[in-house]
Parts: sequence; structure tokens; C-alpha cells
Amino acid sequence: MPAPLPLVMPTDEVVLAATAAPRPVSWTYFDTRALEALEEQVAEPARNWPTFEVRVGGALLTNFHTDLSLSIEGTDIGEDVDFEDELGFQGTANIFRADASYHFGRRHQINLSYFDIRRNSGRRLDTEIDWGDETYPIGADINSFFDTKVLKVTYQWNFLAEDTWSLGAAIGVHWIGLSTGISAEVNVGGSAGQVDQSADFNQGVPFPVLGLHADWRVTDWLKLYGGADFLWVQFGQAGSLTGIEGYLIDAIVGAEAMVLGPVGLGVGYNYFELSADFEKDRLTLGGDYRYQGLLLFGTLAF
Repeated sequence: MPAPLPLVMPTDEVVLAATAAPRPVSWTYFDTRALEALEEQVAEPARNWPTFEVRVGGALLTNFHTDLSLSIEGTDIGEDVDFEDELGFQGTANIFRADASYHFGRRHQINLSYFDIRRNSGRRLDTEIDWGDETYPIGADINSFFDTKVLKVTYQWNFLAEDTWSLGAAIGVHWIGLSTGISAEVNVGGSAGQVDQSADFNQGVPFPVLGLHADWRVTDWLKLYGGADFLWVQFGQAGSLTGIEGYLIDAIVGAEAMVLGPVGLGVGYNYFELSADFEKDRLTLGGDYRYQGLLLFGTLAF
């Protein structure tokens, strides 16, 4: 039979160690990880923002209002002419439009836009019209046109740039090419013959503009966007012009869906208004010009 083990009495230090309160466990590390995981679950997912975007399409179902005058400095010649009512212009027209953006980082981008509007009409006048230094009598068979080309270049700084949306301010230039005129063959003295009458105005005009634009990527394949450029300007000599005074508004909202990788389709609404006076060679082209229309376009983003 083995000898019994000796009885050892615990020392005071052992008793104190055994009876001391257990050391608390720090949960700081585990709580931080759990919080981060929870934030990842509830946070909005990051979207893929392309470097280049290109949209090409046109405007359909447009509505125009064109009320212009071509007057001569120092005279009373020239009156407002409603191109739709008096010259027979259609209230609708097809418009070509192209937009492109280059993003360098989430906060900076360059925007480029171009659109071309060509309108013309031919009709027999039922009211007398003064246009430039010409007077077109009742019954004259006239041909008239009004063409507009717009090239816009802006730099945009997105002062708010989140994973799924951005809001930015833009500054740049609208270059607007205006070309309009009226021509007619007017009978003189009954059967004595006809004379040709015409008065035109052609000019390219730069407009510095400010803008505000927003984008929201609802999903990786669906994007909503909107923005507006605007400016009021008044200054003297500018190239061949002797004076400009007026304002410009160009606003657009739209949605696009990426249907096949980088290729998508979109729809939008565009409103454009130009109200100004342009002075050149003793002629002043002035009045109000605006249109609004539905945009349909294809898009490429990569």
C-alpha cells in the first residue's frame, strides 16, 4: 500500500490568488469587427463609374417658339416676326445631339456636347413683314430658314462624390452658330416683272456659362442624371459683333440602362432657351428662341 501524500497547507499568496476576482476580458476587438461587418451590410454598394461616356441620338416630339426681329440701327425698320405663325415654321423638328464625358477621378470631368437644329419653310404671306432692310408684302412667296448649331465644353468639379451619386458645379463655354434669313420673289408693277429680296444674318457667338449637374447610379446598369447650364451676359465688342445682351438656359434630365455590357439605351428631356440681342454691322438680331423635346439616344460607357 503506497504511502499517503503529505498534506500541504496553502500559503496566503495562493489563497489570495484563488479568491481574487477574475480579470475582465476586453471585447473591444470583437465589437469593432462586428460593427464593421454590420456597416458593410447596410451601406450602399459601390458602383462602377466609367472613365469615358458617349451618348448619340436626337430629339423627337419637340416644341418650338421662335419670335425674332432683324432691325437696322438708327431706324424704325424691323419688327418681331413669329416664325411659326407668320412664316409657317413647323412647331416640331428633328434634332441631332451628341454628348461625351471624360472622368479623371471621381471629382473631375470634362463634358462636351454638340447639337444641330435646321429648320426652314416656304409659304405665301398673308401679312406684311419688315425684316432687315426689306419689306415683304402680302401675297409674296417667301422662303425662310433658321439654323442653330451649339458646341458646349465645360469643366465639372464634383464637390459631392459618393459611391453611388455625385453633385458638381461646371464652368465653360457655349459656342452658338446662328443663321437666319428670308428671301422672296416679289411682283413689281403687275406684269412688269419680279425682283428678288433677301435679308440674312449669320454669326457665331460664344457664351460663357455656369452649371450644376447630378448623377445617381441606382444600380450598375441603371443611371439617372440631370443638369442645367445658364448665364446672363451683357458686353460690347466681341469679334465681329458690336454688342450682346441676353441670357441662355440649357437643361436636361434623363435615364439610361446598360443593356449589353458597355452599350446602353436612354431617354431624356431637354429644354433650351436663348433670349438675346446681337448687334453687327448696323443690324440687330433680337428676340426669343426656345424649344423643348424628348431625347432618345444610345450610350457607350467604358
